[in-house]
Amino acid sequence: MTTATSRVELTLRGVILGILITLVFTAANVYLGLKVGLTFASSIPAAVISMALL
Repeated sequence: MTTATSRVELTLRGVILGILITLVFTAANVYLGLKVGLTFASSIPAAVISMALL
């Protein structure tokens, strides 16, 4: 019989990293949208960067 260990999935480091990446990618998206008229989907690059940093 195995015992279940609980792991915390929402950590302070993850929340802070998520906020920082959100701010950077949102600012870049707004800048490109206003300057060039083109926006980009940033969910995949944000996920790759966050996993690389964690």
